[in-house]
Amino acid sequence: MRIIVYLAVLLTIILVASAPALTALSNSEDGFQASCESIIVAVSSSGEGATGRLIVTVRYPGEGRVYISTSPASQLDTLGSARVAAFAASLAAGVDMSSLDFYYVLESKSIVVGGPSAGLAMALATYSLLTTGSCLDGYAATGMILPDTSVGPVGGLKEKLEAAASSGAKVFLIPHGQEKYTYIARKVERNGPIVRIVSTPISIDLVEYGRSLGVNVIGVSTLAEAAEALGLPVPEARVPPSPSQQLTATLSQYTLETVNLARSLAGDSDNVLAQKALELSDRALDLANDDFYYASAVYATLAYSYARASIEVSEAKDGDFDVTELVEESRNSIAGVMEKLGGIEEVTVANLDAVLKAYGVLGEASYEYSNGLGMLVEKNGRYFIPVSILGEANYEGVLRVSSALSLARWAGLWATVAEASQSGAPLEGAVLEKLARVMESQAATTTAYVIQIGSETGKRGYERAEYLVSLALSTKDNPLETAGYSIEAIAAASSYLHEAFTLDPEATAQGITALAGYIASRLPEDSSQYPKAALASIDAMEGIQLLLTSSKALLYLDAVALALGIGEKPSSPGSNLESTSTETIYVTTVTRESTVTVTRTIENMVPVEHGVEAYSIAILLVAILSLLLGAAISRMLR
Repeated sequence: MRIIVYLAVLLTIILVASAPALTALSNSEDGFQASCESIIVAVSSSGEGATGRLIVTVRYPGEGRVYISTSPASQLDTLGSARVAAFAASLAAGVDMSSLDFYYVLESKSIVVGGPSAGLAMALATYSLLTTGSCLDGYAATGMILPDTSVGPVGGLKEKLEAAASSGAKVFLIPHGQEKYTYIARKVERNGPIVRIVSTPISIDLVEYGRSLGVNVIGVSTLAEAAEALGLPVPEARVPPSPSQQLTATLSQYTLETVNLARSLAGDSDNVLAQKALELSDRALDLANDDFYYASAVYATLAYSYARASIEVSEAKDGDFDVTELVEESRNSIAGVMEKLGGIEEVTVANLDAVLKAYGVLGEASYEYSNGLGMLVEKNGRYFIPVSILGEANYEGVLRVSSALSLARWAGLWATVAEASQSGAPLEGAVLEKLARVMESQAATTTAYVIQIGSETGKRGYERAEYLVSLALSTKDNPLETAGYSIEAIAAASSYLHEAFTLDPEATAQGITALAGYIASRLPEDSSQYPKAALASIDAMEGIQLLLTSSKALLYLDAVALALGIGEKPSSPGSNLESTSTETIYVTTVTRESTVTVTRTIENMVPVEHGVEAYSIAILLVAILSLLLGAAISRMLR
């Protein structure tokens, strides 16, 4: 009798002990799952700092899905922040997001888990998993994360720092520019039955305050800076390669032709718009003389839009408010470039970025045209400048339609570049379909995210992104068109966030440009022959303009890398981690020239495969049945 019981127990032990091993063996080459836990900091409903748990899981293979569970409830921007965090972490790690699934669990003592401030923490934990397979201890992070991997400002930093210190964190990462922080101190004053709350702004040096709490406070502008501050492997900063001489010559010619056209039109007018056109023309030529080819072309494009509108303003002052000719010219120009793009027979690595750029700019032109048309008065198929009852004309619609016409010319330039660069093997339709699907999904999520933030802060300006993503969602028969609109929508959403929140544009631009150079370095060796429509934009200007152009360039380069399948099939979480459940050495590839070897014990690494979980459950059920059978036999033999 005892022998039977012992055998049953032995069978149970063998089955339970072998379950993990069987799971690993069944899927060591097909997939993996990696999880880690870190802390998040927040501000409670009472205004005090609070900590919570963040559990991040990355699973391969996946489909780019992002799941989030929060306890207690969460606001909509938290959901969007998780999606942006996964996108930014994948971008920074050089991984194809669409090949993975991401799971986020947030638990906080706050009544509601809300706001975008957990974005940096989520992105950093995800990046850590993608590059090392684990999360570090002893730190906390707070900040808004943007699609281009930059970090935006958040509130409640003093309270969050105190919570981080209480939790034992030795490093606290915050958005760069907020090291000198102003918070509102509220004091209740009573005077008999009268009670009033007095609010006093107080400035504090968070670095010094953190030092007094035993915490090293570090301001970061990008996700890569945050990773580097924690000692995580980061991409080697690269100077983006210069565009080809052929492309710079094309941009120079476009600038000269457009400036001459703008000056010719503005010379026939005598109004504020004409004067603005001449000023922009001079600026374009100055930039061209300094070899800022892309920036000069952008200013020339702006100059032409003002010059063309100045003609309509002059005619209106003479009593002619009919602008139908301008409307038709703009509409026909947009249609002409669209037809030209449709005539490109082959899309290859050499012209992909130019084609995407052309469609993206066409989306911008359509936005200006649609908005401008809505500001004009339509009568019997003709369009007129609106005039108020006081006799004052509103020229905003004219300027918008003129801008659409100018942007169509700009899009036409990139269509011409694409036509002349059809060398190399054509990209397969499945590749372009995937590119469109990934970018469309991210554009929809990112735009919803910025709309939510805009509605909460009262800062508008996200309408451009909203229009572009609607264009992308309505275009189903042309993946290139969908992808172009989607990339431009993500760029417009990022631009909105930067213009509304970024505190140090130049520092942020430096980090984004370095990442763009790294992505460019991962393209095939013959990439120097590419026209590099994206990289051409990083030649430029200072401050916010440099930030916006480099941000857009990064997104276009990422699209090219995605189309080439770079990072599509990682050998581990992301591209750098071997799938195993025992102590091993993980080789994290940072650049072509160097690797970083990281030794970790990752006991929570569980390789996964379709049906593996069910198989493990079946083993456990057999084990339980074995125990029950042994107990029943034992009772029967008494």
